[in-house]
Amino acid sequence: GRFAGLTPEDSIYLVMPDRFANGDASNDETSAPGTTFNRANPNFYHGGDLRGLRDHLAYIKDLGVTTIWLNPVYDNVDRVQQYQPYHGYHAVDYYAVENHFGSVADFRALVDEAHSLGLKVVQDEVANHTSPDHPWVPSYPTPTWYNGTPANHLVNPFDISSIVAPDGDPTARRRTLEGWFVDLLPDLNQNDPDLARYEIQNTLWWIETTGIDGIRQDTLPYVPRTFWNEWMTAIKTEYPRVTVVGATTRAG
Repeated sequence: GRFAGLTPEDSIYLVMPDRFANGDASNDETSAPGTTFNRANPNFYHGGDLRGLRDHLAYIKDLGVTTIWLNPVYDNVDRVQQYQPYHGYHAVDYYAVENHFGSVADFRALVDEAHSLGLKVVQDEVANHTSPDHPWVPSYPTPTWYNGTPANHLVNPFDISSIVAPDGDPTARRRTLEGWFVDLLPDLNQNDPDLARYEIQNTLWWIETTGIDGIRQDTLPYVPRTFWNEWMTAIKTEYPRVTVVGATTRAG
């Protein structure tokens, strides 16, 4: 049941793990007490985790859906007593699961149990950008790992037409492909061959390690099409049934 892919007959249920079910209270607060977990504050973690989702798989199956799509489970930084990235889109470690949600082993167990119930799992991935708190930001692995620097970078205008139209404005195209998301999230440069290789290997690692059936790739338009061709070729070579869908995310 691993790497099964999706079909037109599948119906998908979106789960934001932090807002779904709390199965392990021990990971509610992973920093100093009262600094990241507060169910009365909509900007803090609320306690949902992979254990809670796993405990409710039968409930989800009873809804009549066939597939679960999770918000990203990457490790995100605890922004102590500030807005918390409970949604999962501010990655600081692409090879770890957010501490509030559990571990890579917990994610693998979730996928295995979902498969045993006949449910598929779609992982949300983010290749376009990282958190500004990622360890790479103050010390780029290569000089061109990101597009720009915290002090000097373009801002993404989300002008998708400049990318897809044959006569699209080249200035708008560059800003859309290289600009930082909402002037905050550092834009990864897939034209850097080392960064491209890293992202491809990371995706293959998640598929192999967890057995997921598909990927929902966030902010797809803002990454060069040449990279997506290379990335998809690698996926389909190793896991031909795995399905990928892309999000045309637009801020505001």
